[in-house]
Amino acid sequence: MRRAGFRKAVGGVVLFGIFFATMHLTAAERTMMPLEGTARDLLAPVQAGATQAGRIVYESLGTIFSLGRAAKVEQLEKQVRQLEGKIAELNEYKAENARLRRLLAFREETRDRYALVAADVIARDPGNWFGTITVDRGAADGVRPHMPVLLPDGLVGRVLRVSQHSADVLLLTDPRSGVGGTVQETRTPGVLRGIVNSYGQLRMTYLAKDAPVKKGHVVVTSGLGGTFPAGVPIGKIVAVRLEPTGVTKEALVEPLVDFGRLEEVFIVLRTTPGG
Repeated sequence: MRRAGFRKAVGGVVLFGIFFATMHLTAAERTMMPLEGTARDLLAPVQAGATQAGRIVYESLGTIFSLGRAAKVEQLEKQVRQLEGKIAELNEYKAENARLRRLLAFREETRDRYALVAADVIARDPGNWFGTITVDRGAADGVRPHMPVLLPDGLVGRVLRVSQHSADVLLLTDPRSGVGGTVQETRTPGVLRGIVNSYGQLRMTYLAKDAPVKKGHVVVTSGLGGTFPAGVPIGKIVAVRLEPTGVTKEALVEPLVDFGRLEEVFIVLRTTPGG
């Protein structure tokens, strides 16, 4: 009943509006008759009320439509965020899959040289990012101190400490680390160590003053000392200079391994016959 009454009221407002609009159009160029003027004056408040009611209805509908559009936009934005999250997740899976496939291929390729165990990096020191990492393999997996740690790109470091199910790895980029190296192109020997605050670079020292080494040469492990197998890639020479004494020279080496993004590594449990 209320709804029917409302429709009648709205219909009446519309009819009044049409009536006065017609009167305005037809009376535009003539003088109103007295009766017509009196009727206009009496109905003016009704006309004003109808106009106000129309304005309220229009504004209310506009608000409703605006709220509907805002809700729809918010819903679409939420869907976009969800899709972006899915894309990021799929890209992460894709990168992980490519990385693991590469690690698997490396293990197959080196099966005749090394017995390897894969390990995930589970922690690293925020205050010494290029010093040590912790991996999820330990004594229960056959891991022992001093075992070499590497990746397909090259040498990572060596096992420092071992617990039953985890191990700390001293990275090649730590100043406490040291490894015998050889310049691949010239067979020039030297010793490589990490550099304090160098963001992952290495210094190769004890190079003869006339050693034929230059920028772009590749450095690999020499195998001297027995800790690291020979021939594991280490890095490329990016600069050569005389040491302060002037007797020998040194080379600055950029590692082939990206030490800032270590996620998985291989621990060399033993070298196999002929390896």
